[in-house]
Amino acid sequence: MPRGIDALIEDYFRLPTPDSRLSRGAGVLLIDQRGWILLQLRDGNGAYPYHWATVGGAVEPGETDEQAARRELAEETGYHVDPAALTFGAAVTLETTTGPRVATLFYAPYDETQPIACYEGLCITFVDPATLGALLIYPGQRELIAQTINSLIAPLHGRVPADVPGDATPSRRA
Repeated sequence: MPRGIDALIEDYFRLPTPDSRLSRGAGVLLIDQRGWILLQLRDGNGAYPYHWATVGGAVEPGETDEQAARRELAEETGYHVDPAALTFGAAVTLETTTGPRVATLFYAPYDETQPIACYEGLCITFVDPATLGALLIYPGQRELIAQTINSLIAPLHGRVPADVPGDATPSRRA
């Protein structure tokens, strides 16, 4: 039985669109000697205005996640991280308004020699991870940060600490 025009139109709207494909984002958690992490306060433009987030953005066609993370860090802060110092921290899949997005976070120690500028957002500053619970955080970032901190702490102690779960912030310690 031949299909009618209504069935063809229905099939057309079921086809994947560029907005519904899996997208990728990558960022860097720069960590200073105190153990504080570099975060950016987003401005009033774009999604999630006035939320704190790690420095990062979309992975461009032809880029690896690591290349995108390094590029985004340089574009947003002027800081150029040594590729050998960049380490995988965590990845999560987020549901966004345009479809699923895999967000990957790398970490690196801050070399204390290059200045950090703010080329995007309202400000970029190092933040004590113990204060994350008091900050308005971009969706998915809290989990990425917690998983990355766990990946740093676990090898030191041989386990993942109970007070730094993947979906919560680290507890405050005296």
